[in-house]
Amino acid sequence: MHLPLSQNTLLKAPKAVLFDWDGVIVDSEHMIFSALQRTFQHFSLEGPSVPDFYKFYGYSLEDAFKRDFKERWEEAREVYRQVQMNTETQKPKVFEGVQEFLEALSLKKIYCAVVSNKKGDDLRKEAESLNLAHYFSKIVGAQDAQRSKPFPDPVEHALKDTGLNPHHHSVWFIGDRSVDMECAHATKCIPIEAAFFVSKIEENYRYPPTLTIRSYQELIKMLK
Repeated sequence: MHLPLSQNTLLKAPKAVLFDWDGVIVDSEHMIFSALQRTFQHFSLEGPSVPDFYKFYGYSLEDAFKRDFKERWEEAREVYRQVQMNTETQKPKVFEGVQEFLEALSLKKIYCAVVSNKKGDDLRKEAESLNLAHYFSKIVGAQDAQRSKPFPDPVEHALKDTGLNPHHHSVWFIGDRSVDMECAHATKCIPIEAAFFVSKIEENYRYPPTLTIRSYQELIKMLK
């Protein structure tokens, strides 16, 4: 039976855990924010505020750039990628507790996958470079499914051929943005907000998390 979505819910042990990437597995958002600011500066535009960055830049880059750069969004995307390439020697830091949590899930043979709106090829390359790719059965990014989050397509792609269905099995979805919570609700996954520094989800948002965690130790304890 699917759990009711409320802050008072006691989570069932998961059959699968889905992770967003940036802000959940890796502390990379300061790098993304800096690259965005430099991209906007290239076009003599004012960059997004921190609240707007949290609100709009959890969606796919294409969707966010179409909103902000209109007909020049493809040009802006190339500028952004060039900025990132020039700083790619800086590896993002993996959040404390991530590897311990992934090891615990692996020992219990719990299915793990990444569901991100980051470009799929870049996402998998980064996971390999951080020696994390082997923990995940699938790493799903933008353009791997027909539509990106908040649509259900990437979750369905991540769970395809597993026999796992969030309508009948406990599937945790750990994310840090409103787009993650909306996607979790749409697919009947259990939405868990990763708020390691600050909550990025708007107050009274219509797709609330079941649980908000401040560290992975909270989830590690639940598995014991």
